[in-house]
Amino acid sequence: MRIHELFCAASLLVGTLFFSGASRANPNYFEYKTNYPPVGNNGEINGSLGAGTARSFVASGLMGAKFFGNANVAGQEGALLNACKSITPANSTWPERCSFGQFQTVLNDTFGQNWFAKSYSPSQQSIAINAQLNALRIYQSPSLVPIYGQADHWATVYEMRVDLNMGEALVYVKFYDGGPEVLPGTPAGEQESDGGWNYYEDGVGQASGATWKTTFYKVLTSVGTSDPYYNKYLVAYDPPSKSPQLLAMDTERIQSMSTTLVPFPGIVAATERMDAGLAEARVWDAIFLAGIDDDPLFWSALEKGTAGEAREIHGYKPSGEVWDYFLVPILINDGEVSAMVQLAKSDGALEQIWIPSKPLPFLGISRQEAFARAAEMLLPDETLAGGELTWDPALNDAHCRSPLLPYYQFDIHGKEGELRGGVIVALDDGVARGVKALTPQREISAGW
Repeated sequence: MRIHELFCAASLLVGTLFFSGASRANPNYFEYKTNYPPVGNNGEINGSLGAGTARSFVASGLMGAKFFGNANVAGQEGALLNACKSITPANSTWPERCSFGQFQTVLNDTFGQNWFAKSYSPSQQSIAINAQLNALRIYQSPSLVPIYGQADHWATVYEMRVDLNMGEALVYVKFYDGGPEVLPGTPAGEQESDGGWNYYEDGVGQASGATWKTTFYKVLTSVGTSDPYYNKYLVAYDPPSKSPQLLAMDTERIQSMSTTLVPFPGIVAATERMDAGLAEARVWDAIFLAGIDDDPLFWSALEKGTAGEAREIHGYKPSGEVWDYFLVPILINDGEVSAMVQLAKSDGALEQIWIPSKPLPFLGISRQEAFARAAEMLLPDETLAGGELTWDPALNDAHCRSPLLPYYQFDIHGKEGELRGGVIVALDDGVARGVKALTPQREISAGW
């Protein structure tokens, strides 16, 4: 697992409050949690393998059984996988022949629970997210969901925060990625990735509603087109009963919810202008206003850290929309980060925070250093242009698969001025990589 793609702010309206915990940051914030939420650093369960396997899927299910019913799940990966294979059709295109519906049956048989597999059409994303919120709100059940549209990449949602002032709008989603563990000393950006080149994230993630909706939670596309779950939004949760009456009530409740947007509070007034200096100086204000210090799991990784140099990133969302933001590393040791914080360009509001399970190496090179490294890749008749820090999912580079892993992008021009390609230099490790030129509307034209 590793660094991830996250946020802006989207949200869901719900009805009466059933289960909650008040936030110190804002008395109108309430958290819906699982029956047995993770405590300390012992909540995460890692799959033993990554791309092309079902291990992330199985690990997410084990975390679900643990967080819902406090089940003893130690050492169960192999047994659950074999049981799932034994009841999945031989022609299945799911990784390691363990499909979504069959796996819920295995979870129930193994742990005596009542996991329920649901799928929604491409036009029902909001309803599918409502189902995740409803599971926590009514049943204190986590949700198991595929992320990035990949059958080999799953997460367990264990907490959602709502804002009562906004009609109980969703503020954030907390989740664990079920992928393999990152080895000690592995630099950020050198971790394993799934079949779609998305990193497995080690540690706990927190995404605003919009980032969860636009970046993480997508229709499943990595199984065969004839599979009943292809091109669907998937979610599994555990109601106390699968009675037709209860499930009908669930469906009615979920479909009656509507969506809205709610960002975290900003750190500057509307008349003030955010810059990198303010982002670095006031990142703790953004963290406190978002209530991150309410969570011991997050705060234990942050409280001894110091804010490193903030960078302004001129990036793009998966939709292609311009996405400018500030990135602030939280430094815990010399050359290591305990957290990465992403702030909105407009007002410094928290957009994303990622806490790795252990501090990771982080170089954080300057633009001048990046230029020198990129220049080493040039032919004698070539020159560089550009050099802004950016992040674009359209680049599809195996290293830079997260807005928390931006890069300096340089265009390579020949002696006649023709565009020959480009070089990216990653902020976190300083490695230069040759890339094809991006589409004209995304080319960086600023010169040195």
